[in-house]
Amino acid sequence: MYEWSQSILDQAIAASPHYQDRALLAAVKEAIQETDKRLAQAEGQLDGLAWNKEEWE
Repeated sequence: MYEWSQSILDQAIAASPHYQDRALLAAVKEAIQETDKRLAQAEGQLDGLAWNKEEWE
């Protein structure tokens, strides 16, 4: 989903004639990047906890 949303946002930014719209779309793109990064970190943490028997309690 990350690549798809980035490509859609890039197209929308390029097509937008207004600065405010481009700025908003760029901020949305940045927020999605950060959310994707945090999701990957959380998935890694969950996977690590699942394999660490000592942390199950």
